[in-house]
Amino acid sequence: MASGIIPHAPEWLKLEEAFGFKPLVLGTPQEMREQYAAWCGLNLASTPPIGDDVSFEDHQIDSELMVRVYSPKEKKEQGAVGIKFFAGGWTIGSLESEHYLSYLFAQQTNTVIVAVNYRLAPEHKYPAAHDDAKRSLSWVIANATALGVSPEKIYTMGTSAGGQMALSLALSSLDSKYNIKGVVALVPVTVHPDAIPAELKSEFTPEKNPHCSLLSYESMAVFYETYGAPPNHPEFSILINENLARLPRTYLAVCGKDPLRYDGLALAKVMKEKGAEVQMDLFEGLPHIFWSCPGFELTPPALEKMVQGMKWVIESI
Repeated sequence: MASGIIPHAPEWLKLEEAFGFKPLVLGTPQEMREQYAAWCGLNLASTPPIGDDVSFEDHQIDSELMVRVYSPKEKKEQGAVGIKFFAGGWTIGSLESEHYLSYLFAQQTNTVIVAVNYRLAPEHKYPAAHDDAKRSLSWVIANATALGVSPEKIYTMGTSAGGQMALSLALSSLDSKYNIKGVVALVPVTVHPDAIPAELKSEFTPEKNPHCSLLSYESMAVFYETYGAPPNHPEFSILINENLARLPRTYLAVCGKDPLRYDGLALAKVMKEKGAEVQMDLFEGLPHIFWSCPGFELTPPALEKMVQGMKWVIESI
């Protein structure tokens, strides 16, 4: 890396060569939806089958919001429950795009996972998705007995935009009766580019991280514009939130060849400086949500690390 440019890992480049193309979502929101759906479809063949050790059931909260509950058959009664938000820049993605991951995380941690089918932009601009996150928390609390979980043992989790929502929901619930007890944020968005604090600007060096696969800086710009959240709102750009020291135990996964690498690294740094409990895994040279390709040789060990991170969070609840 003599030039200072962050390269893709050779294992990833080998995979792209086998595919015969560089996977990337780019264009209009509709075009990116179609591209992401095609990517998910391409990887279906290498996705392991879902076993009968975890049941799943859809629940319609109201006319706008649905959740899918993944319940391990051997779960501990009155145990922990995770509220999960999928990736997609608040614009693309669905419960289906992370169906296997939701199953896997429920199975491996033996906790109930409530995956939220939140509304997407541009049809539903900010704060629709974040409002849905808060409504899902209220639903879990109200239905804890039926779910066989404790309302006092709720953690949040999510990927990319979903990771931002998991962090945001934890921050907004700090002073409520049933506050969030842990966070699992995988490659999360943590700050709008226009809201990066002056003291952290040197940590963000996109010029050293060009030509990322799967997600580009241009894609992120479209997502920010499409969702329309205020850049300086502390529940959106959580890196500037004054309550970061009060976050519960948090696990972060960061991809090294990812426009959001700096979001995760900066959050881990600030949380540590403020005395918050945080643990991070950095997957150098690998692009945004590379584990969405189950057949990739580095996916299984990465998922195992994430599961261990989840268990570290859950054991403190």
